[in-house]
This record gives sequence, structure tokens and C-alpha cells, in this order.
Amino acid sequence: MIKNIKSLSGILMIISIVASITALILYILTGVTPFTPKLSTPVIIFLSIGIPFGIASILIPKFSKQIKYLAYIMFLFAFLMFVVAEITYIANIFVAIDGTSFSASFIITFIMLIASFVLALISGNKEEDRLERKEDE
Repeated sequence: MIKNIKSLSGILMIISIVASITALILYILTGVTPFTPKLSTPVIIFLSIGIPFGIASILIPKFSKQIKYLAYIMFLFAFLMFVVAEITYIANIFVAIDGTSFSASFIITFIMLIASFVLALISGNKEEDRLERKEDE
């Protein structure tokens, strides 16, 4: 297990988990705005499912690669649902009707969500597939 944490793949997954936890906390604390009057349940659900998958990918070395891809999919869906939930806010800023700009919390949440799924994908790609190795030996 320690070897799995010290590998590049493990380090990337840990950073991905930290980014997703940060995004989840920020979204829950600052996600309600005049443009989005309620939090998006799918964002919270996908992040809440992806985080345990990320942790499990570190703790279960045999299926680590497959679980990392599951975490990646959950984080990607969370990002997509975040964009869907915030589309009115994003469109309002691009149209520039009332001079509203992106808030710092929106930008940080957006960046953390992107980091979570990109790092999970890279982590899965860098992981050695232990199931294939067993078959080859």
C-alpha cells in the first residue's frame, strides 16, 4: 500500500482527491448565488462518490487502475454538472449585461474541478495494470 502511495500515480490521485474535496467544500459554501438559487445535487453526489473511489484506488492495489478510472468519470461528471448548474452565471458574464464578473470562489471551484478529473485521468494512465501483468506471467 505504501508503494502505491509513493508512486507518481498515487501522488497524482492524492492531489486529485484533495482538489475534489476542496471543490466540494467551496461549492457547498459558495454555490448559491443570485444566478443559481440552489446547489446542484448531481455535483455533490458525483464528487461524494468520486472521493471514496479515489481513496479506494490507493488502498486496493489489485484493481487500482480500474478504480482510478471510475474516480475520473465521477469527477468529470461533477465538473460537467457544475457547468450546467452555473451556465446562467457564465452566460451573463460573457454577455456582460450588468458588469458582473467571475467571483474568486467560482474560479477556484472551477479550477479544482478541472484539476480533480484531469489528475485522476493521468493517474489512471500512469498506473500499471496489475490484472494484465498477472495474466502475462
